[in-house]
Amino acid sequence: MDKTAQDLLISSRSRERAAFGALIIVQATLIFTIALITVPLPQIGREFDLTSAELLLALAAYGLPFSGLLLFGGRLADRYGGRHMFTVGLLIFGLASAIASLSPSFEVLVAMRFAQGVGGALTAPAAMAVLRSLFPEPAAFGRAMATWGGVSVLGAVMGFVVSGIATNWISWRWMFAVPLIVALIGLTSARSLLPAGASDRAARPALDPLGAILATVGISLTSLALIFTGDHAWSSNTVRFPLGLGLILLAIFVVVLSVTCAIRSCRRDS
Repeated sequence: MDKTAQDLLISSRSRERAAFGALIIVQATLIFTIALITVPLPQIGREFDLTSAELLLALAAYGLPFSGLLLFGGRLADRYGGRHMFTVGLLIFGLASAIASLSPSFEVLVAMRFAQGVGGALTAPAAMAVLRSLFPEPAAFGRAMATWGGVSVLGAVMGFVVSGIATNWISWRWMFAVPLIVALIGLTSARSLLPAGASDRAARPALDPLGAILATVGISLTSLALIFTGDHAWSSNTVRFPLGLGLILLAIFVVVLSVTCAIRSCRRDS
């Protein structure tokens, strides 16, 4: 191998390591953000004069869309490309983090935590798609996935540790600087380091935005009703309305899913 080829190989490997490092940092931060406000919850409660149910809502507002929209985020990544959806997801995630740090009210904080979860649900599967393009060889991809899993666990632990340290020294609002900075790092490195990935238009999966909205909103409303039972009776409208609406939306989701599957099955048979 001549010197030019060696230099190209070294440059390629350096870029690969840098891209993997950027993806790892983003993935750890997505998990880190789940526990972002766990420790400073008492401070937030005192500042906004919150009940125990409202505190739980602020804590859960990120996880509900993050878990509910992951499959839809994966379909978007398959359809429009991992790097593209990685950028879109980080834009939403970073912008929501910036606004959350300036939250003038509890409602704004919860809304921005929810938006963070939406951005995270778009970013996480897109990062996996980019990772697959970055390591096409099965052995290399397997090693990368092993590290990926460990970093996710580390992110969860660091969420508690960093929030605890920050709470003792600075305002809880500064906690949102971490996801904001990481989002900026990810956006900066996306085009220069991350592979675009192959785009196969014929293999693009069909999207189901209605199903994603029905499932996510239905689960969120049902969870909201259960959270409110800490401060309100089951018979109160505060509990019954979101619980009833959530169950209705979930029932509609099941019907829509069944009809869609039946239609697709008939098309394949014909």
